[in-house]
Amino acid sequence: ALCESLGVLLPERVHGAAHRYRFALAARDGGPGPQFDAERDWFSKAGWQYQCGLERHANIHLAGDDPTCFLRAWLNQYAVDLMPGEYTFREHTTGGPPDKIYEESCFLERFRQMLVYETGGSLWINRATPREWLADGKQIAVTDAPTHFGPVTYRVTSHMARGRVEATINLPSRSVPIRAILRLRSPGSAPIRSVTVNGKPWTSFNARAETIALTGCKGMVEVVARY
Repeated sequence: ALCESLGVLLPERVHGAAHRYRFALAARDGGPGPQFDAERDWFSKAGWQYQCGLERHANIHLAGDDPTCFLRAWLNQYAVDLMPGEYTFREHTTGGPPDKIYEESCFLERFRQMLVYETGGSLWINRATPREWLADGKQIAVTDAPTHFGPVTYRVTSHMARGRVEATINLPSRSVPIRAILRLRSPGSAPIRSVTVNGKPWTSFNARAETIALTGCKGMVEVVARY
């Protein structure tokens, strides 16, 4: 119960301590610990419990800026509770109502945070999308997503065969975020080599984290990342 309470509070209030609580939750599931085998358990131990809406593993991984574990925990949780054909979620794996609004709303919450995510004065764009979504020729598009700072619209288009990804972002104007951060999770973790913003060279990017800082930008922003 304590871990679950911390999970609810973590994204907004104790982001800096995310790694400690991620360890605590993993330990509750049986690993890391004496029985944990990294080769065997690397997939299942990203975090899963039988009541997917209440369990906050995925939220905590995202607050700790671990997109890989976020995606694994989120989709592992929901895969076992999905009702085939209806595309609704059960309350939990062992029973409960077959169409649980709370579990469905939590799924939408995590889906939204994968695409737009606020923490403190920062706005994250495209923070944790699957790498396959930026395979050559694919697009990620979000229109008028409500955020604390105002609505956000963006489109990311992959031209990986030509070694580039293009993004057009309409940043919110109601309340300007202190930091705006775009993440481009490329197939195969290809490192960003260079970036232009509105046609000009841009050095505020982190190739290892796959992030581009757009702090100071306003309105419509055009980003080109080259690989």
